[in-house]
Amino acid sequence: MHFVQNYNTWAQSNSNMKVYYFSITSFSDVDMGIMHHLNADLVYGAIVQKRNANYTREELQAYCDKHNIIFEGYQMKYNLKDPRCLFTFLECIANIRKHKPEVIYLVAFDNIYFSLCSLLLNRTKTIIALHDVVFHSGTSFLFVLKLSRWITMTYFRNFQVFSREQFKIFKRLFPRKQVNFIPLPLKDFGNGNLNINKSKKVIQFLFFGNVLFYKGLDILLKAVNNLVEEKSAPPFTLVIAGRSDNWETEYEPLILYPEIVKKHIRFIGNDEVANFFQNADYLVLPYRDATQSGPLKIAFHYNIPVIASDISSFKEEVVSGVDGYLFKTGDVEDLKQTLLQSLNKHQTDYYNLKKAQLQYVNTNYSPEKVKHDFSEMFSKVS
Repeated sequence: MHFVQNYNTWAQSNSNMKVYYFSITSFSDVDMGIMHHLNADLVYGAIVQKRNANYTREELQAYCDKHNIIFEGYQMKYNLKDPRCLFTFLECIANIRKHKPEVIYLVAFDNIYFSLCSLLLNRTKTIIALHDVVFHSGTSFLFVLKLSRWITMTYFRNFQVFSREQFKIFKRLFPRKQVNFIPLPLKDFGNGNLNINKSKKVIQFLFFGNVLFYKGLDILLKAVNNLVEEKSAPPFTLVIAGRSDNWETEYEPLILYPEIVKKHIRFIGNDEVANFFQNADYLVLPYRDATQSGPLKIAFHYNIPVIASDISSFKEEVVSGVDGYLFKTGDVEDLKQTLLQSLNKHQTDYYNLKKAQLQYVNTNYSPEKVKHDFSEMFSKVS
């Protein structure tokens, strides 16, 4: 009752708030899990990269039209490392200021040119959303990224993170800054093929997303090899779906049993995502480190149990043996044993895993909670 009363109070006070939400297509799947829940007059500005943009301007425009959001798309003519992008970024800043928003919600993407341009924004009205407080292991161009982040952290005052672990890290590193924790929202990619018939005989594991070192696909492939050699394991397949810049040199040589591994090493269209998850029995997240995981929130939306490493951000969301399984981070043998456990207990435990996960999601990721959390955060800076 108190939650509903408090939410209604915030909603009434913020219903006409003008918010400029600025992001990049790398995070648009997150943005589209948030924006239509916000009680605000909203403008969505999005950078559309020249290469590897996750969404087109047309897709973002369609979402905004559906939810009565003003859309301003910035199609980049050059790669983001090109200094000529500075002119487009200055245009972005000018447009944000032109709207005279009461709140600017800015998703950090650590581009040195944009970070410099952002110094022209009102620091007291701006909230910086950080997907990663500390950069992942193996991140390329780390010096430039850290310099960009230093500019952002020095100038702005108000921040938001997406996991409790990141909140703790932020408070330790930046004790004088204001920070809010609001969890990464669920990700909905539509219904896909509603007539999918999952095989009752072959269990399907899914690894989904860009193949990067910190995500630990090499650990999973080695565990799968060991599992096949176990010979007593029930039938299974591993589906890998996502882009990779070094597939042929780093990952292909690790596949010893190609009949088990189904590869889709390419850009995965947004219209394909639902089918990958609806066909899967388990999502596997063998990450070495992570602040939060987009694929985890897709799995939550489609009610797919998760097998994940026991890093802090996954331990926040998964209770091993209750709504998913956890294994020792980086431990090939423990992952093999966990995969084997999920296979052996699939017939008896799978329904209970899905039921417990659904209960957790309904409690922690309701639209009402998203509205409440963002309304409260915006009210602090408007």
